[in-house]
Amino acid sequence: MSRIPVGTVLLLLSIVVVAPAAAQVAYFQAYTDPALQENVYHCGASGTTAQVFIVLGNANVRVSAVDFHVDYPPGMVWLTDLPPDDNYTGTEWATIGQSPTGIAIAWANCCMTDGNQGPFVVMRALVYWPGPQCPCSGFTVGGYAALGKTQPSYIRDEDFAEFSAVGRTSYRSNCETAVEPSTWGRVKSLYR
Repeated sequence: MSRIPVGTVLLLLSIVVVAPAAAQVAYFQAYTDPALQENVYHCGASGTTAQVFIVLGNANVRVSAVDFHVDYPPGMVWLTDLPPDDNYTGTEWATIGQSPTGIAIAWANCCMTDGNQGPFVVMRALVYWPGPQCPCSGFTVGGYAALGKTQPSYIRDEDFAEFSAVGRTSYRSNCETAVEPSTWGRVKSLYR
C-alpha cells in the first residue's frame, strides 16, 4: 500500500478550503460602449446625446433590486434614466429617485436577471454632450447617499438579502497629462 505524504495532504486541503475565497467581488460600473467591452468613456460630438450603461457584474445570484448613484463627469449632462433595454414596456421595473442623486430599482418576477450569467445592464442613462470640452475627470457609481450608503448594493431574490458591491470609476480615454517644457535645473528649483 502506498502512502501520501502529510505535506501533500495539507497542501491539497488548503487549496480546497481557500479556492472559494478567491471569488471576485461584485461591482457596478458605467460604460459608454454598448458592447460593454471598454471600461473608459468616450466623449460624444458637441450637441449630441448618448447612452451610458450602468452594469452590475460578479453578482452571482438572481437579482431583484439594486440601489446606487452616479457621479457624472463635468461636460456630460444627465437627461433621464432609461430601462436596461428598449424592449421594456414599463411594467417590468419600478424606480425611485434618479441616478445623479440616488436611484433604487426593483424588477418584476418576469424580469429579474441571474447574475450567474455574467455582467448585466441594470439601467441606461441618456446624457447630452454640450461640448466642445470633454474633461478628463472620471465618473463613479457610488452608494445611495440618501439611504446612508457609501457603496452601491443589490438584493438577492430568494431571501431579499442585501449585499454591498464596489463602485468602479470609468475614466475618459485618450487623456494626456498637461506638461510644459522646462529644464532639469528649473524643476529642481521648485523643490528648494
